[in-house]
Amino acid sequence: MELINTRFELIFIINQHSIIYMFISFMFHTMHRLVLPIFWRM
Repeated sequence: MELINTRFELIFIINQHSIIYMFISFMFHTMHRLVLPIFWRM
């Protein structure tokens, strides 16, 4: 029971980090899409 609990906690932590990573990558891509045309116009 203890092992299963720690395993679930580990999966939860990994999921949290993957969500944060996906959010950062998404923000980076949107910034890239927004900033690049501005630079091209300049």
